[in-house]
Amino acid sequence: LASLNVRGDDASGWDWGRLILSGHSQGGVHAARISQRHRVGRAVFLSSPCAMFSDAIPWMSDPFATPPERLFGLTSVADETCPWEKRGWNLLFNVNQIGVRRQWARIGITDLLEVSDRTSPAYILGSSHGVYLTMKRSAVGCGLYVNGHTETI
Repeated sequence: LASLNVRGDDASGWDWGRLILSGHSQGGVHAARISQRHRVGRAVFLSSPCAMFSDAIPWMSDPFATPPERLFGLTSVADETCPWEKRGWNLLFNVNQIGVRRQWARIGITDLLEVSDRTSPAYILGSSHGVYLTMKRSAVGCGLYVNGHTETI
């Protein structure tokens, strides 16, 4: 990362525009926060961002330094940890989760692509910034169950 300190476009000395951030789950929340504060080259959110312990992520409504055309997301409707739609009351954490779809909309990821078992690979390579998987969940060869939260990585 030290090699990115070429030009320095703010007090930190980092050339943020050369960074491409990606994060899964909580890491996606970190990528979102950094891309809100700094204009990064690109940010990719995998099964994220979601509010696990509160109704929403309050700062997600604030303006982002990174424009929406540089923000991308991939998630699954089978995700039980960070739900796609508003799940309602989460008894485990005692909160009302609003869902990843709404979090994405708050930061400008609104051009969504649904990918199912029948989606053509050529269609997936389009210009959508948000992709959500609707494939049926399955067991892995070793007999482990795949939760939608982990199938995006």
